Amino acid sequence: MRWLVVSMMLIGCDRLFAVDLLASPDAAVGYGALVLNDHPVSYLPLDDTAGIKVRNLVAGQPEGLLQGNVTLGAAPPFPEAVHAMGFDGASGGIDLGNAFGFVGNATFSVEAWVLPDFISDGFYTVISKRDDDVPQQGWLLFGAKDPGRGTYFAYSRQFSGTASSYASGDFVSPPVVWHHVVGTYDGATTAYYFDGKQVDTQTVAASVPSTTAELTIGCASSDPMAAVWRGAIAQGSDLRPRADRATDRRPLHRRAPVMIYCMAGRAWPVGPAVML
Repeated sequence: MRWLVVSMMLIGCDRLFAVDLLASPDAAVGYGALVLNDHPVSYLPLDDTAGIKVRNLVAGQPEGLLQGNVTLGAAPPFPEAVHAMGFDGASGGIDLGNAFGFVGNATFSVEAWVLPDFISDGFYTVISKRDDDVPQQGWLLFGAKDPGRGTYFAYSRQFSGTASSYASGDFVSPPVVWHHVVGTYDGATTAYYFDGKQVDTQTVAASVPSTTAELTIGCASSDPMAAVWRGAIAQGSDLRPRADRATDRRPLHRRAPVMIYCMAGRAWPVGPAVML
């Protein structure tokens, strides 16, 4: 099983066009149906409003288990998302167990809508499958606030302690607004996308070893009180296997009421996709 907040990466495209969801025939099927039509390996919409389990809309894939202080029914980034989940930056997350390791050079992509509210310096986890013991290994998508750099997001495949394949990009905060973040790996190159645009890439030919770390959303894999997200996460976990479908209509950036499609060139998912 491959897990990530997955999205589609656009490696090459001859033409882009926008579709108004309010006027499109596709609007009737809803955001969730559009995601599932992309055939993710795992999709957690994070719209639960009660209980301790977080539903997964892909049959046979693990549900999440709430830990600590997670607010259900938070305001979403757009109406089709219905709800989001809020995190207080101190304690809480979603645990999916030992899943979606993407070991070796397995291809995959991870995607989420995030509302960052970073009030102090530190690391804020979006989704993690990283063993935090020495040597650190695995992968994660996270935000950070640094006294020297400011605020930024990064996507990392870590294969031996500090050695990693790492892509990142700065963003301005405040204001506290929703953003769409994506991390991808195509077997050679790690890439990071912010609000539908490729920001950074790094090519490192290295294999990620197997790890028993938990797959978590909103907190570190090793500790629900460490690197806790502050703000909200929506549509937070879509994982997808690699597929080369050059002529498919694939959503690149889901932002209501407009969706952007690539109609020609090479559109991906890269690897299995986990949609949040």
